[in-house]
Amino acid sequence: MSVSIEQCQKQEKSRLAACRQNWIFLVFDRAKAREREGAWQLPACTAELDRDRRKQRAGKLKRKKESR
Repeated sequence: MSVSIEQCQKQEKSRLAACRQNWIFLVFDRAKAREREGAWQLPACTAELDRDRRKQRAGKLKRKKESR
């Protein structure tokens, strides 16, 4: 069975959409998210989550330094 490029692209888009949809419900707690959503199967989601956490922490640290 051969798979067309279009089928692969559709499958990738739907996988990313599912990943983003699940990511919305991951409430910044990776351990709970893994239990609840099976996030271990969604590495892109946890990578995005980690990236956003780093940005959020960096922003908080920057604001703390500015307020001193």
